[in-house]
Amino acid sequence: MRCTATAPSTTCTATPCRETQSRASSWTRRGVRRGVFQSAPSAVRVGSDRASRLQGPRCRAMEPDDGFGEETIADDIDSLFASLAQTRRGEMLFAEEMAKPDAEVCFVKAAGYVAMHRRPDLSRVDDALAEIDELAVELEKLLPPIAEGRFPLRTLKQISRFMFDPVEDGGLGFVGNGSDFYDPRNSCLDEVLATRKGIPITLSLIYMELARRVGVEMVGVNLPGRFMVRPVVHEMEVLVDCFNGGEILFVEDVEEMLGSFYGGGGGGGFPQNVF
Repeated sequence: MRCTATAPSTTCTATPCRETQSRASSWTRRGVRRGVFQSAPSAVRVGSDRASRLQGPRCRAMEPDDGFGEETIADDIDSLFASLAQTRRGEMLFAEEMAKPDAEVCFVKAAGYVAMHRRPDLSRVDDALAEIDELAVELEKLLPPIAEGRFPLRTLKQISRFMFDPVEDGGLGFVGNGSDFYDPRNSCLDEVLATRKGIPITLSLIYMELARRVGVEMVGVNLPGRFMVRPVVHEMEVLVDCFNGGEILFVEDVEEMLGSFYGGGGGGGFPQNVF
C-alpha cells in the first residue's frame, strides 16, 4: 500500500509504506556499491537521512494519480548521489593538485576545485583559467616590452591600476567585498571573476597569477587580520593589499598598520621572515 493523507494540500504525516522504505534503502545500497563514498556507514547514514526526509514531513499528500511515488523518490535519491559524487570529485582533484611538487601546482585549478562544493562543474575551472590567461594578455599590452626592461615596482603599480580601477576608468573594477565579507561566493574563484568582488585571499590569488604571467613572481603573506602578497624580488620590500584596491605598502606602512592592530600605535617592530 502507499502513503495517504486526508487531502492533497496537506502534509503527509503517515508512516512510510514498506515499499517506499524498501526502494529508498535499495538506492542507498546501490550508491554505496557504486563507490560514491569511501565508507559505507556514512553513505548509508546520508542516504537514509535523505530518504527519511523524503518520506516524512516534506512528503506531500499522494493521491493515486498525482504522479508522486516510488519512481520520484528513486530519481531524487539518485540525483542526490550524483551531486555528492561531483562534490567529492572536487575534493579529490584538489588533493591531487596539491600533492604535486610546488613548482607544478596550479593554484587557479586548486582554487577552482575548492569552489566545486557550490557548483560541481569541472568546466568552470577551465573557464576561470582561460579568463585569467585572457586578462594577462590585456595587461601585457599596457606594459613596456620586456626587451626595454621592466621595473618591478612600476609593473606592480600597473597591475593594481588594471585590476582595481573602476571600469569607467579603464580598469576591471575588482573590489574587496567588505559589506558582505562572509558571502560564500567571495571564496569561489569563478564567482569572484564574475562578480568582481572577493576577500583578500581570492583577490590576491588573481593578482599573483596576473603578475606571474607578466614576469613578476609573488607569494602570499599572512598577517594578523589581513592577507597580502609580495614580489619575490631581491631587496624589494613591499606588500600589496588586494583587499584595499591593490595598495602598495612599504615596511613603514605595514609597521604602522600592525601597530594599530595591536593597539600599540606603531613602531612595534616588523614580523620576522615576511620578506
